[in-house]
Amino acid sequence: MNRRNNRRMSQKQKVLEILENEESIDALTAFRRGCGMRLSALIWALRKEGHEIHTELSNNVTGHATYTMKS
Repeated sequence: MNRRNNRRMSQKQKVLEILENEESIDALTAFRRGCGMRLSALIWALRKEGHEIHTELSNNVTGHATYTMKS
C-alpha cells in the first residue's frame, strides 16, 4: 500500500472514531481534527464498509452537512 492510501486510512479511522465516541461531525470539525478536507468522501467510504451514518443538512443555501452514527 502506498503512502497516500495509508494517510487516507488514517483520516477515515479518525472520522470513524469521532463518530463512535461523539455525537456528530461536520467538515469544520473534521478539518480541525486532522481528518482532511474531504469529509463527504470519507463518509462515503465508511458507508460502503457497512457503517450506518445519518446525514443532516442545514436549512440554509450552503448545503452544510452534519453526520452522526445511527444507533
